[in-house]
Amino acid sequence: MASIVVTGFLPDEWPDFIALIDRLVPDRVGLYRWDEWRADDGSRMRAAAIVRNEGGPSLEDLASHTKRTALAHYGFTSVAYEEAFLRTTLEDPRGRILRIAQHPIPPRIVIDLHEANAPFDLTELPAVAVMLKLTERAGTTQLKSLHRFAELDLERVNTFFPPTTELVIGGPYDRARMCKALEETGFYEDGEAWVRQTELVRAEIQLLGDVKIKLSPWIRGSIPG
Repeated sequence: MASIVVTGFLPDEWPDFIALIDRLVPDRVGLYRWDEWRADDGSRMRAAAIVRNEGGPSLEDLASHTKRTALAHYGFTSVAYEEAFLRTTLEDPRGRILRIAQHPIPPRIVIDLHEANAPFDLTELPAVAVMLKLTERAGTTQLKSLHRFAELDLERVNTFFPPTTELVIGGPYDRARMCKALEETGFYEDGEAWVRQTELVRAEIQLLGDVKIKLSPWIRGSIPG
């Protein structure tokens, strides 16, 4: 069993996934990045990017160990192997899909878990709820997709940067009302996007066929964008 210890900014509802990853991978590896995707059909995919630490296994051995452990101890069965992508697909009796893929830059394996039905409460994500209040003023609150991700802060041990959140809000909306709502809440136009910068978060909104929103952590000394 590995010992992946992370002290900040992991999603609150992730203990089960992190525990699974911790049991699947061998020692001398670390968690480099996490991702979460949600769709309007209630599906979810969570992913962990795993890198070798000093003296750790090769990527090939890491992927092989992860697959063997999933097959032997967690009820997964092999479904497919895509040689072009160095990716193995497994499935468990609950219909969850586990994929294990090797990536060369940076050298890592990505383990992702797909669930067909994983509803969640938007109140768990206050920043998302605030953005939906904005789009509600323009006539739509249809959340089509959500993507959250965060990477390891290489200057601090076992700590992640705050997550970036990307939203797509669909459905017809009133562009003029949306622009007015943005102006009234402190956004300004910057090229093709509406932007609002606070001490902690940079929000960028593009008014296309859908409303596309990006909420990025503001890190002092970084370049917005």
